[in-house]
Amino acid sequence: MPKAIYGAFAGDINGSFKKCRPIPYSFGLFSGKMGISDDSILTIATMEALMEAGPFLPGSEYREKLHASMIGKLVGFYRDNPNPPGGGYGELFAEWCRGENHRPYGSKGNGAAMRVSPVAYWARSLKECRLLSSYVSEVTHDSEEGLMGAEAVAVAVYLALHGHSKAEIGEAMEGYYPGVYGNALKIYSSKECSSLASSSIPEALAAFFLSKGYEDCLRLAVTRGGDCDTEAAIASSIAEAYYGTDSFPMALAKVPSYLGEKYMKSVEAFEKAVNENYDVIVIGAGSTGTLIARELSFYELKVLVIEKSLDVGDATSAANSAIAHSGYDPVPGTKKAFHNVRGNKMMAEICKKLDVPYGMIGTLTVARSEEERKTLDALLKRAEENGVEARIVDAEWLRKNEPNLTEKAVAALYCPTGGIVNPFLLTAHAMENAMDNGVGLALGEEVLAIEKEAAGLLVKTDRGAYLAKAVINAAGTAADKVARMVNPDLKWSIHPRKGEYYVFDHFDGSFVRHVLFPLPSSKGKGILVTPTTSLNYLAGPSSEFEDDPEDASTDAPTLDEVRKAGMEMVPSLPWREQIRVYAGVRATPSTHDFIIGSDESEPRFVNAAGIESPGLVSAPSIALEVVEDIGKILPLRRKNEAKDSIRPYLKPLTMSIEKRSELIHERPAYGKIVCSCEKVSLGEIEDVMSRSLPCLTVKAVKKRTRAGFGKCQGGFCQPQVVLLLAKHLKTGIDGIAYGPTDSEILLSKARKGEGK
Repeated sequence: MPKAIYGAFAGDINGSFKKCRPIPYSFGLFSGKMGISDDSILTIATMEALMEAGPFLPGSEYREKLHASMIGKLVGFYRDNPNPPGGGYGELFAEWCRGENHRPYGSKGNGAAMRVSPVAYWARSLKECRLLSSYVSEVTHDSEEGLMGAEAVAVAVYLALHGHSKAEIGEAMEGYYPGVYGNALKIYSSKECSSLASSSIPEALAAFFLSKGYEDCLRLAVTRGGDCDTEAAIASSIAEAYYGTDSFPMALAKVPSYLGEKYMKSVEAFEKAVNENYDVIVIGAGSTGTLIARELSFYELKVLVIEKSLDVGDATSAANSAIAHSGYDPVPGTKKAFHNVRGNKMMAEICKKLDVPYGMIGTLTVARSEEERKTLDALLKRAEENGVEARIVDAEWLRKNEPNLTEKAVAALYCPTGGIVNPFLLTAHAMENAMDNGVGLALGEEVLAIEKEAAGLLVKTDRGAYLAKAVINAAGTAADKVARMVNPDLKWSIHPRKGEYYVFDHFDGSFVRHVLFPLPSSKGKGILVTPTTSLNYLAGPSSEFEDDPEDASTDAPTLDEVRKAGMEMVPSLPWREQIRVYAGVRATPSTHDFIIGSDESEPRFVNAAGIESPGLVSAPSIALEVVEDIGKILPLRRKNEAKDSIRPYLKPLTMSIEKRSELIHERPAYGKIVCSCEKVSLGEIEDVMSRSLPCLTVKAVKKRTRAGFGKCQGGFCQPQVVLLLAKHLKTGIDGIAYGPTDSEILLSKARKGEGK
């Protein structure tokens, strides 16, 4: 969510001195006789009215309450400042304020549109945005033209704020003003100077569509010489939401001095109400937390996800076996069993919608002696109880279908619905989908305390505080720590368990064709050998309890055990192809089952804890149960406009030579290779950086594009990625972190002469 909401004010101030007179594009910003006009004052009045009326509620009672608040604030702000320095009020509006009968006066002007941008920040859905626009506008503007103009602006700001592309915003605006997107240059170039909504709003929209940045948009809106204070206020409010508050530092620095202490107090209160008050807060942005956020995003809820890392899916979700388990292993009747099986059935469709690589290649749980073979019957029975398709295959079947499997294999439990999935992209794309639907994300914030209040739960972090009506605990290995903030007498706990792995290069696409498990033990499913969706292979994990939930180090003795166990399964594992090792820490619960549901001491606090293996495949199913629990706390109304898929990513390596050549001809960045090992192009990295989900670290780029995942492990491409991130984030290269906070790759510039 935005740090500040200054767009309308920045546009109004800079457009306040040259109305109806074209001026050079290079005019001085925030200078001369500029000042706030009625546009800024009435935008602040709208902010105060929304806060006074409170969160949107369906029905006539709320509408009437907001009407009364709007009338009171509009009249009050006019009487307090009838002659603002940047320009006065329209004659009809001033007469309306001075009179006693505050009924709408049929205006067709742009006055409602100029003040409407706050509703886009207040609304929890596009439907709410449209209704709120009508409610705050119709107290003065009851003409179709005036109401439509205000709604168009509110919708444009809402879509920009929630990550929609210019093309998507343009498509929406075509429904209000046909031709405004396709003919933006022609509309912008008109010589009109009119305060009518039908003329000035298309011109403001055209300035935004033609712009290359927030400041550029403001300059375009002012220099064309129309009703420039209002057109710039409208265009800049959209641009700020689209390009980001921080992209125009001068506005952040200058606007407060023009508004003054009194008005800034109201603006800051509104920003606080927008940025710190939520229906639901999700703590933790691993696969469970992000898929919960995605499911919540389909409802008219204001949702925030808080993650202490600088990227989503940076802990357990980034260091696991990447397997979609079939569900034969969990104890029947447990939450693990239920969510594993249901999640497995959901996975293919979800991966398709989220553009995530997934392969239902099947799993083999291998018996390597006649004594072990007896155990397969028990596993088959458990699979049948859990409703999982399974059968026992013999040695002949194994020789034919897994020629590199150990000759000791006598039989295996074959589960064809087991598979492999890309956990990095499942987590990231679920969060992207959620953010496209309006969910907020706070990265690099650690939750320190949760306090119970009458209005909800106050979540305090190391960077701020947020109030929510309900809180979901999906904090992984820290879930018990977070739960104790609400319930000190917690009856369950999390015991971190570390697993270490080997990664092999993609040397042979059919070396191992299924996920290969040994028989399970008290430590888990054992050390497996499996292909991945990226055509690499994994061997691991070990399974040892760990005191430090953040200790992802590896050690030689443990890796040696993994190596031996891997070779017992596949003796010909080519260690010359091994390119790296890693470790992941999973959240093993004391209950030996997933912990899902409201805390016994605080119904507004919902746990999704102890989500160890098979947590990755279970996450979509867990999300459904958690949202059902939220429905017992808050009313759930589905959004009509919510999307359940993301914009697909272009993948040159999957295209035919002809299609790839066409793409590179049209977009040359896709022909410039940044990562030679994984053949990742500049276009793919730029695409990742352009999405709604922030991309802040080298590791984030690596997980989403595979740049740095190859044989050289980033030795050649990492400097280019650092430069691209610095350019994208508008920071110095010494500020770019590899992954965690304080993991900057470059500390400072070398002084002249050093190193010689």
